[in-house]
Amino acid sequence: MQSSLSNKLNLIVENLNFNKIISISEDYNKSIVNSLPNDVYMIDIISHVDQIKDQTDNENLVILEVDERQYNQDMLLKMAKLRTYHQTNLIILIKHMGTLATNLFHETLMSYGFKHLFREKLENIFYDLYEYNIIDYKIKPEWLNSDYWANPELWKK
Repeated sequence: MQSSLSNKLNLIVENLNFNKIISISEDYNKSIVNSLPNDVYMIDIISHVDQIKDQTDNENLVILEVDERQYNQDMLLKMAKLRTYHQTNLIILIKHMGTLATNLFHETLMSYGFKHLFREKLENIFYDLYEYNIIDYKIKPEWLNSDYWANPELWKK
């Protein structure tokens, strides 16, 4: 039986168009990874962030599963590196018990331009799912258009 978390993650993955899913996790939740639609996608599971190649491949979706105990400067740099190389295809799943470390991860990911999609509790463990997509990470302000900056006669309005 699939969990609500698996169902939500499946819905996100099914609405994206990728040839392969790369799941990065030192201690991944098999029930979550195994519930992904592997009949449609090829799923590679690697155990550490350093194993992924420094290449941008918009055909692959990268899912990084991180435990709150992994919060440190080294992990943050690796997450930033992933964000740089996988600008339109990165999901981070934070596993936590609801402590301060989770808030630190949240603050950092939000400052990196990630969107918090949802929080789910599964077997007394919380999961927060974040997405990064350079295309829509920032909402364009209403005033930022050619009607104002390209028409000096409208500046005084």
